[in-house]
Amino acid sequence: MMNKNLALEDQVKVDQLENHLNERINYLLGYLITALYTNSLNFLLIMQMTHSIQEVPTT
Repeated sequence: MMNKNLALEDQVKVDQLENHLNERINYLLGYLITALYTNSLNFLLIMQMTHSIQEVPTT
């Protein structure tokens, strides 16, 4: 995104900073999605285990 008030080298610095921030945001979003996915898998596994424990017949 060009800002007409900035000199060219300042614009390059702004673009580099913007790219760096976009990379960091993408990394953090990926980390968050992975954490949520892992958490949901763990939740489903726990639910499956507790459900199967409840179904054990008592003698």
